[in-house]
Amino acid sequence: MIDVSLKHISQLIDSAFDSTKLEYYGDFDEFSSLNLIENQDAIYAIRKWLSIGAWRSVQEKSQYQESFRYCLTTKKIPPYTAWLAGIDDVDDMNLWEKHLFDFLHILWQEWFDEPFTPADLTNYKERIDAEFENHPWMPEAWKQPKYSVRSA
Repeated sequence: MIDVSLKHISQLIDSAFDSTKLEYYGDFDEFSSLNLIENQDAIYAIRKWLSIGAWRSVQEKSQYQESFRYCLTTKKIPPYTAWLAGIDDVDDMNLWEKHLFDFLHILWQEWFDEPFTPADLTNYKERIDAEFENHPWMPEAWKQPKYSVRSA
């Protein structure tokens, strides 16, 4: 069984696109001038603010990758709080969701440099315990698993 969490993806998005952080580093104006619906703007933003140079371990990369694969396969929206320029400005919920998942597919390609292949959901369980959600790179800190009743 593969344990995953949507919060793994939202934490990475929030850490890169948090408006307070972008303002602190003087990047907010540049970021807000982008439209992440446009492929070239999305790729630019990902490479500038969301690139991951090195994973702490092969296990960490795999953990994030499988959480991301689960997210994209189930089309469950990660609970991010950051503002995604252009995407989060769309009023139509169906169109917003389409643009968000288009962006997430671009993000997949940029992070993992491989085509996306859907998850076999019979092998995945969504964990909701805080230790797992908040420290995906530290299995030694994980306690007894708690699973979502809404797992795929």
